[in-house]
Amino acid sequence: GSHQASAQQPATSLAAVTPVAAGSVAAGGVSHAPPLVALVKRVLGSGVMSWADIRQAIVLEQTCNPGVLEADVTDQAISKALIVSEAMELPASSDSAATDDRLYALGSVGDSSDQYRRIILSLFATQGSLSRRAINDAISKSVGTGESKEITRLLKEICVKSGNNWVIQKGAKSS
Repeated sequence: GSHQASAQQPATSLAAVTPVAAGSVAAGGVSHAPPLVALVKRVLGSGVMSWADIRQAIVLEQTCNPGVLEADVTDQAISKALIVSEAMELPASSDSAATDDRLYALGSVGDSSDQYRRIILSLFATQGSLSRRAINDAISKSVGTGESKEITRLLKEICVKSGNNWVIQKGAKSS
């Protein structure tokens, strides 16, 4: 069967919150990403990071490789880089509404788990804790029967097991 692409978009995608400018990398499909976008993608990798950790990585990059990034990277520039990177915002692990506590993960990393990654991240965008059954059910509804080993590997990259459920883990990385 044919799935409507618009029905698959998570409501919490940053792109849905802030429209991407028509001349941007995302709209034009230009392969040479600006340095800040490339850094955001590299820093997030396949894991989950807070806004504060992303900002710290930018400061480190400015210190270690002066001249690669602008001297003053604004929060607006970071937000734009996250949008162009197709990063998804996830609820903070605490009840804090502070900007620094917001969590982000890439919706696509270019591997075979991407189809599951988007589904799992969109589930976590609305719920802090999920059972494996709820995750498998959502995957089945979207893409049919999922590859169990691939889903487990992905969950271990971005989550930690808490009792019988999975929860997002800030800083979780496979590499």
